[in-house]
Amino acid sequence: MIHDPHWIGYLCLPLLVLGAFGLYALGRHVRPAIAALGVSLTVTGCLYIGGVFGLFTSLMRGLGDVDPRFTNGAIATYAAATADHGAYGLTRTLAQLALLGLAVQAVALWRAPHIPRWATATIILGCALFLAFWDIDNLMIVGEICLIAGLLPISRELRRDHRVT
Repeated sequence: MIHDPHWIGYLCLPLLVLGAFGLYALGRHVRPAIAALGVSLTVTGCLYIGGVFGLFTSLMRGLGDVDPRFTNGAIATYAAATADHGAYGLTRTLAQLALLGLAVQAVALWRAPHIPRWATATIILGCALFLAFWDIDNLMIVGEICLIAGLLPISRELRRDHRVT
């Protein structure tokens, strides 16, 4: 069960929240209102990502234990639970606020000193790819690679900013 990527993502959500506050710590000096909007969207979206990941970690584990006599019912239940309408569709849509918030925070850092513009552009591109290919894991990884590439120089600036203040 630990190898399920939804489970790993679920356990890593606190790190996304901490990262959002790190971006806010840098962005509040340049564009405080946009940085505050970005961190708010990211934290709100993380709550809903937790719901999406929680659904998949519990549902997938349960499906693995279904008696073969009830396979058709389990498939119907899975289809109903993950349909785009209803609670899951709303939760999945609100989960996307986390990536939108990261993109907004990158906008707040656009003219920040010591942060390369390519890094913020790469974060925005990564978020856009992630949102455009939501639920297509092989393509979402491209967005994730862009996010990592953009966040590396920003993390160095955050460490430098922390030592100075």
